Amino acid sequence: MRSKRVCWAFLLAAGATGCGGKGGTETEIDAGADGDADADVDGGLPPGLGVGDTCADDAECRPGLGCDEGSSTCQPVPDGLPGELCTLTGECGEGLFCSPLGACAPAGDAAVGDPCGSPADCSAGLFCEARGLSGSCAESGAADWNDACAATAECLAGLYCGAAGTCQPFGIAFPPWLGVTCPPDDEASVAYFEVPRGGEPPNDFFRLPFPNDVRLVGGHPSLTGFPTPGPGVLGVDVVDLYRGALENDTSAFGTNSPVFFRFSKNIDYDTLEGSGDDPTFDIIDITPDSPGYANVRGWRWSANHSTNYICPNWLAIGPLIGQPFNPGTTYAIWITTAVRDPEGNPIARDEDFDAVMSDEVPEDPDLAAAHEKFGIFREFLDAQGIARDTVLVASVFTTAPVREPASLLRDAIRATEAPAPTETMVCDGVAVSICVDGGDPVERDCGDPDDRFWEIHGRFPNPMMQAGERPYELEGGAIEVDETGAPVVQGTEEVCFSLSVPKGVSMPAAGWPVVVFSHGTGGNFRSGLQVAGALSSAPGAGGQNVNFAVFGYDGAMHGDRRGGSERGEDELFFNVLNPEAARDNILQGAADLFQIVRVLEELDLDAASSPIAEPIRFDTSRIYFFGHSQGSTVGALFLPYEPDVDVAVLSGAGAFLVDSLLNKTSPVDATFGISLMLQEPQDDLLRIGREHPVLNLFQWYFDRSDALNYGKLLVREPAPEMTATHFLQTYGLGDTYSPPETLAAFARASYAGPVNPVLEEIDAFSGTVDAPVTSNFNCPGSPDCTAVVAQYDPAGAYDGHFVVFDDPDASRQAASFFGTAATSVEGIPTFVP
Repeated sequence: MRSKRVCWAFLLAAGATGCGGKGGTETEIDAGADGDADADVDGGLPPGLGVGDTCADDAECRPGLGCDEGSSTCQPVPDGLPGELCTLTGECGEGLFCSPLGACAPAGDAAVGDPCGSPADCSAGLFCEARGLSGSCAESGAADWNDACAATAECLAGLYCGAAGTCQPFGIAFPPWLGVTCPPDDEASVAYFEVPRGGEPPNDFFRLPFPNDVRLVGGHPSLTGFPTPGPGVLGVDVVDLYRGALENDTSAFGTNSPVFFRFSKNIDYDTLEGSGDDPTFDIIDITPDSPGYANVRGWRWSANHSTNYICPNWLAIGPLIGQPFNPGTTYAIWITTAVRDPEGNPIARDEDFDAVMSDEVPEDPDLAAAHEKFGIFREFLDAQGIARDTVLVASVFTTAPVREPASLLRDAIRATEAPAPTETMVCDGVAVSICVDGGDPVERDCGDPDDRFWEIHGRFPNPMMQAGERPYELEGGAIEVDETGAPVVQGTEEVCFSLSVPKGVSMPAAGWPVVVFSHGTGGNFRSGLQVAGALSSAPGAGGQNVNFAVFGYDGAMHGDRRGGSERGEDELFFNVLNPEAARDNILQGAADLFQIVRVLEELDLDAASSPIAEPIRFDTSRIYFFGHSQGSTVGALFLPYEPDVDVAVLSGAGAFLVDSLLNKTSPVDATFGISLMLQEPQDDLLRIGREHPVLNLFQWYFDRSDALNYGKLLVREPAPEMTATHFLQTYGLGDTYSPPETLAAFARASYAGPVNPVLEEIDAFSGTVDAPVTSNFNCPGSPDCTAVVAQYDPAGAYDGHFVVFDDPDASRQAASFFGTAATSVEGIPTFVP
């Protein structure tokens, strides 16, 4: 027996809309032998004895508990069915847990230490210890409702340690943030442009279009007044954390985010037109010395979805996904007076906007500063013959130099001492790897001998570019620069590598052609060996075969590069609670690759010093790159600035952080973690999507490490003094790690030509092509480039993230891409049928 379940206020706080038992019927309230249903409770605690209290019968115990005959103490009664109310997981039946909404729900199967994105991922009785976008399943404690606690791990499963330091149901431990307080809007239709005065926080942050150079103060953005929800489940106000990081670490605005406008009333969206002869809004480069000066940009817009962070009647206008704003450039986005309200009436200008568009300098110092920032816009309009009074509202904003310091890493690396591998050894079926420590010993130890190649292990010296002490869990991890802007090397570490060398064939006179393999999150230095067999005899042009060596290594925050942390690689590499480290771990990954190219160029072993008793050196004209997932992400920042690597295969290459946060479901569902961090209902988060103000705050901060900003440097606009990079992007349908939105974004940004048949729409900026494909893109210089994206459908047999390994055609075509490049007279690869 047990006391009946009861609907308490915490359920409403957690977001429930009503109370009910099985079948949605109201649940009978039993307040206990001497109580009544309206009795006051302590912090929402129902009347009755708690877990472990001595009892004589069930009626003495609080709802959900019963008097255990053996111990004569109140204990959870595990008979709750799916959907029935609960406060503790122990009140739910087998295989169920008490969800944050206070109802029994199916539990997951993740064990202690396994990654989790929400409590539903963990086995019953465990809880998801959140550390950002994800966490790990952990044992629950024994503290009951209202008992003191320092962490959720001390509470019974189903309870959480709240800000008050006591165990509570989710909705009491973390009362929901109800969002910004919106001041009354003007009765007339007005396009807001309110310049903050006297350094005071504005009543409504977005009444000044944002981003906006008016908010650049002293060389940094001022985000005073940007809405923040306060500490939540993580014990940290993550929005405020990134707000502060942006103010400290950036000099201007992002290259992929929209501008948010606010109106006193809704607008007639039928009058909003960005195309044609008479557009009613424009996005234009207004930097006088810019190559793109006065060019109209592609656009996207969205409006008025519900969110806690911005008051109603908002409109966001931004760049096309895959076509970022150029770094270090000033743009204007403006809306014309032809836009109307829903009744067809004109919309009035804000008085402050009148002031910044006038030739007369305002007396108010804050308004005068804004007036100065808008001088470039006034001059642009006048030079283009556009009447100022046709502009209803506008934002002028300057983008940050987001390709720094990535563009400077190679020089910093090359300024260090020439590297030489150490502790090299051959895996002969008996030896134990010198790199067996640092992770799973089964995965890191030598593999069984392979008839196709030798497996060699060793270490190489690698410059550490990030300041601080690993693993940078809460501080450190930034790449620092000197007074010239050059990245500063912080030290050197020894990194494990594997090298496959083909067997049964002689090394070419120029040395072995070699492919550098950069693994995905959770991989290791041996991951490249999964392609070593195919590449040891890759099909080339004219029936030739090419015998490639393959070099793999432990990526950033993998192996023994984690500072002794037991946390998972995914948590450490994408460490949301340390913005600097999360951003610059990716840049460290690019720095690794610049060093590896040096290792390969410098290595020259004679037979006496070689671990296989054969000479080993590499053909420096045939050093190629193969990246998978995280490896492709770091590769996208490396390839544009490494002149000695001009052929690449990119697997699972996603871009545009916002789309990743909204759509990534593996290894965990990112949207649940984002919803907790933002304290925004998950449905609202998904509904507003790409234009969520906080997601764009994150995008802005991570722009310098987002592959989206580097894509067009591969073939469309190579960096100064750099050549183009031929590349194949493999795209697996049903990829849950790099969602299709992110794969398509990278394909667009890099101007890859989709190979027929196109299985999933990409909206690519290059035309489709039929295999075989060679030189399909007219890149700067000579010869032309091969730049393609090929799609593969695993039809549900496995996750599309892994098609390059598991799809026979994808594996063969990737190997042939390298093989044909190595056997082509001009070094141009072919994508074969």
